[in-house]
Amino acid sequence: MKRFYTILLSIALSLFFTINFSCDGGGNSKTAAKNNTSTQQTTSQQTNTSVTQQNQQQNTNKAAQEQLYTFRNLNFAIWFPEQPKVSYDTIVDSGYKVDFYSVVLSNDDHTYMVEVAFYPGDALKDVSDQDLLTNVMKGFLGSINTEPTSFKFNTVQGRNGLIYSFQANGGYYVVQNVINGSVVYQILIGKLGEKPTDEEINQFIGSFRFLS
Repeated sequence: MKRFYTILLSIALSLFFTINFSCDGGGNSKTAAKNNTSTQQTTSQQTNTSVTQQNQQQNTNKAAQEQLYTFRNLNFAIWFPEQPKVSYDTIVDSGYKVDFYSVVLSNDDHTYMVEVAFYPGDALKDVSDQDLLTNVMKGFLGSINTEPTSFKFNTVQGRNGLIYSFQANGGYYVVQNVINGSVVYQILIGKLGEKPTDEEINQFIGSFRFLS
C-alpha cells in the first residue's frame, strides 16, 4: 500500500520550490529591518549606552518575538515577520481523505512555511512515529536528490519530532517535522545564498506552539 508521506511531501515540493524570493521584499518587513539596523548602528556607535537604553532594546526584541500569529483551526501559533498566506487543498491517498493546509510567507531572501496534514485517525495506526518522521524526511530529500546535512529526533511540547537541514537550489533550509495525533506538521525556514542563523531558526521554528 502506498504510504501517505509520499503525497504529503510531493505537495510540499510543488509548493515550496515555486516560491519566488523577492528582491525588494515587503514594505512592513523592510521597514522593520531598516529600524533594526538603525538601532544596531546607533547602539554600536554609543560607547556609554545606559542600562535603561539596553533594557528598552531587550524589551523591544522580546516583544517582537512574542508577536505570534495564531491559527486556531490548525491548532498552532508561530512567529511570522508579517501576514502569511494560507491555502487549503484536499487530497486522497490509499483511500484516505486528507485535509492539507499551507501557511507561507516569502520575504526578501527568506521563506517561512508551515504545512499541516489532517489524516483520519486510523491512517497512522500501522506506522510508528519514528518510521513516519524518517520516511517523511527521506521522501522529501529524495525527491530533490539531496541528503540531510544534519538531523536528529526531538520533541515539541511532548510530541515526537525530527529536525533536519539540507541545501538545494542555492538555498539553505531547516525543517522541523512533528506529529500530533493524526496530524502531521512541517515547519520550514529557507534562506537564499547562506544558512539561516541560529537566531532566525529559533525565532521562527522555536516559536511554534500547539494550542492544545
